[in-house]
Amino acid sequence: MIRSSLAARVAVAVAALTFLTAGLTTTLAIISTDDEVRGDVDAFLKERSEEILDGTRQPPDRDGRGRNGNGQAGGGDAVDPAVAVPLSPTELDASVQTLDEDGVVTARVGLSIPVTDDDVDLADRKGPDEFRTIEIDGEEFRVITVHIDGGGALQVARSIDQTTSLLDVIRNRLMLVGAALALIAAVIGWFVTRRTLRPLSDLTAAAEQVATTRDLDTPIADADRDDEIGRLAATYNDMIGALATSRDQQHRLVHDAAHELRTPLTSVNANIDLLAHAPDLPADQRQEILGSVRTELRQLGTLFTEIIALPTD
Repeated sequence: MIRSSLAARVAVAVAALTFLTAGLTTTLAIISTDDEVRGDVDAFLKERSEEILDGTRQPPDRDGRGRNGNGQAGGGDAVDPAVAVPLSPTELDASVQTLDEDGVVTARVGLSIPVTDDDVDLADRKGPDEFRTIEIDGEEFRVITVHIDGGGALQVARSIDQTTSLLDVIRNRLMLVGAALALIAAVIGWFVTRRTLRPLSDLTAAAEQVATTRDLDTPIADADRDDEIGRLAATYNDMIGALATSRDQQHRLVHDAAHELRTPLTSVNANIDLLAHAPDLPADQRQEILGSVRTELRQLGTLFTEIIALPTD
């Protein structure tokens, strides 16, 4: 199994967080910009419809022709209402269409605007203005449908295709910027983490060296730092010192135990040799020697018991 370093994991986490933040910021910016742009377009459509209804701007003729800025016919004979009429100079920024009470198109300037059931209902009876986004010949438009007093409805549409395309370009660029920032953040996070965790790496190396060489005489030099790593290094040094003290005590224990065992063992061996090489010893001397051996053995048993009990003290 591949093990990644802590610095690498931190770098990946920082990059992911940066990219997520950039993506969220981009999304919110796009949504906010889109709402603002649509709000501006809706305000334009509302203003244009009010101008037409108030009579400050000439609506389409009932015969299907537009008028120019002087109120004269835009030119040409009457045409089928389903066919778009060339726009006059004052109407180039919007398409306008009127409906009768049944939702039938009675006049138009510009493109043909689709009529929905909601538009038909609004033409038949008064209600709040309807805004929606539609698609005509692959191009996006915002449309307002307004009820006309006395029956019918007025529809005004304006293209937002360029705005949508611009928002797409902005979103793509912001995502690229976010990806670049994430990469930069990952590199910076990796370097900063490696620099910050370098004492921890030294501590790890020292611990590995102790585990390999059993050398307890190499302290960590960062114990004077006033942070978590410094406290960890100081604790490590205390632990190594305690292990070194324990090792020295064990050595002294073994040395002292060997010294304490040597005398009774020597006496026991001497007495046994005497018994083995002097079979004609008087009975009282033999009993005296055997008593001495028993005494020495009891001392050895007591010494062993004390040695066994030492680690549990």
